Amino acid sequence: MAPMEIRPSLRGPRHGGAPGAVLAALLLIAAGCDYDPNAPGRLGGGRGSPGGAVDMSGDWSYESELFLAGGGFSCSIEGMTLTLEQRDSTFSGSYSGATLICAGTGQPPDTMREVTGVVVGGRVRGDSVFFDIDDSRFRHAGRRSGTTVTGTAVMVLDDSHTLSGSFSAARQ
Repeated sequence: MAPMEIRPSLRGPRHGGAPGAVLAALLLIAAGCDYDPNAPGRLGGGRGSPGGAVDMSGDWSYESELFLAGGGFSCSIEGMTLTLEQRDSTFSGSYSGATLICAGTGQPPDTMREVTGVVVGGRVRGDSVFFDIDDSRFRHAGRRSGTTVTGTAVMVLDDSHTLSGSFSAARQ
């Protein structure tokens, strides 16, 4: 007996199926399997946000504490104001007024004041909030509850040094 050959087709059955019917059915099945309201690709409506995605527009007071894995170096950010604009489930904006304080073991702290920049790549999924400060080397993932957002932050300094810790932001 000759082996059976299977050829996938997006046109449906050979006997006059509607074009794209198979693809449409697969998309409907895939959408039905997404049970987490905060899963990637969802546009809000998750836990803690009846009626849709949270609104991140406006001014937020931001702070974070970041530590080098294995110890020996840390940074904190204080006094930062995030000014955000949201459209649908994405947002972006700027930050200003930040004081960055970094210190290594046995070293005096190094302080930078009035640091400014941009907030990019912001997304909202239900009550989950994701954004980057300046670029993808300083990532944030958190949850919004009322007028605050708390979560984790990761800052990649170079190929072998990464700081990680927590952040919080409160609506002003």
